[in-house]
Amino acid sequence: MTAAAKPRHANPRRGASGVWLLGLACGAGLAMAPHYLVLAGVLLAPGLFAFAADTLPGRPAARPVLLLGLAMAIRPALALWTAGTQVGTALAIAAEPRTLALAWSAQGAAWLLAEAAPALVGLLLEASARARIAVLRRARAGLEEEWGIPPLGDAAWEDAGRTADGPADAAVRS
Repeated sequence: MTAAAKPRHANPRRGASGVWLLGLACGAGLAMAPHYLVLAGVLLAPGLFAFAADTLPGRPAARPVLLLGLAMAIRPALALWTAGTQVGTALAIAAEPRTLALAWSAQGAAWLLAEAAPALVGLLLEASARARIAVLRRARAGLEEEWGIPPLGDAAWEDAGRTADGPADAAVRS
């Protein structure tokens, strides 16, 4: 079976029940609170797209996008609550340029951070390791000079029966 033909979940019934529950939740939301569903659908469109597009287990890119999108949808939801819960009011609130720009740009920033964070953390860890290596090499050079030990890898170490890895063991080598 090719990678494209493999099922999305190890257990195909698990994936089907998740789709079924999502459909049930959307249907209940549409029947009981269509105004909030319309508002959430417009404001969370980038997060919903990221959720649909992210195929990695746990959806590491979609989760922060949706979380920040939900945080940015609280104020418009409260405005909808106070202005009257009508679908037209929800569309008017969602169509405000400032509201839409804030919600979508926050979700875009969350996506960018989720994608860039692993690379940035890797660079920081590598720079920290290189700095630590430099400090340890300076300390080793100071100790070699203080104690009169030839530098590591020098011919004097080889003559003394040592290798760059440590003491030479004649029994192991022969």
